[in-house]
Amino acid sequence: IQSNLIFNLKQSVVQFWKLGIPFLLLIVLLRLAEVQFIFSMHDLSFDRVKILAKGLLFDLEWAFYMLGFLLILQTSIGLVFPRATKTVNKILTTILVILQGGLIFYFSKMLLPLGDDLYAYSVEDIVTTVKASGELNLLNSAAVFLVFGGVFGLLSLGRWIPLGFNGGIVLSVLCYCYLLVFNLFPNLIEKSTAELENNLTANKSRYFYDQSYNYFFNRNYLYFDFYLTAPKKENLLVQKRFVDPNYPFLHQNNYPDVLSPYFGAFDTIPDVVFVIVEGLGKAYSGEDAYLGSFTP
Repeated sequence: IQSNLIFNLKQSVVQFWKLGIPFLLLIVLLRLAEVQFIFSMHDLSFDRVKILAKGLLFDLEWAFYMLGFLLILQTSIGLVFPRATKTVNKILTTILVILQGGLIFYFSKMLLPLGDDLYAYSVEDIVTTVKASGELNLLNSAAVFLVFGGVFGLLSLGRWIPLGFNGGIVLSVLCYCYLLVFNLFPNLIEKSTAELENNLTANKSRYFYDQSYNYFFNRNYLYFDFYLTAPKKENLLVQKRFVDPNYPFLHQNNYPDVLSPYFGAFDTIPDVVFVIVEGLGKAYSGEDAYLGSFTP
């Protein structure tokens, strides 16, 4: 009984890396463009070469992570549906490249990577904002399709790469070993004490996907209500009972008294002044604020 299993498996690995190599090259090119674009737009005092080198290491980690997952699909489902799997992988890698470029463009404007703050807005809010910016037009819509077709075409050029099975195995081993080293030694790349430098070197897609995962599955609340309840309870938020629709934030005061143990009795009612500010982040507060100081 003759079987084509081994032959098909070898072909599957070779075909996959003929797609994976252009994908890696595009991710590297995006990092080069990102560093050049951001440093030309903003007056930054960081070492450009250092930012580029560290950024490439993080980009390769994310790229190998995605390729390692897709390789498993290619060598399993691809044995049954080879053409469909190949097409799906090419579409997925195209989307990943375009999203990476979009997240880099967002970061270049804000100098902050896009994270779970996206989910604070509804779809209607996002559409309204995009319309108000004037970016939602026929020309830009057509450009999206052109970019998709261009990236898809560049990834398709990989079929001309002279790669054999041995080369595919070497790349597969390199992929998983790279990921293994990053997981076994998470602090292998020293992080900076400057938040902006860490944001510059971070892979913008990895940051967004991690933030999204935490938002939908971990639900780490950072609001003060979280700290007012007893530990090890399932419901960590204080339930608010709103009492008047005309005043949407007005609710009954059912918070636990956590401050009185720290104060003695008062002879007279004390005067308490609350100073509320929108933010005092290092980016826009103080003499060394890299976006300029807007603090009154």
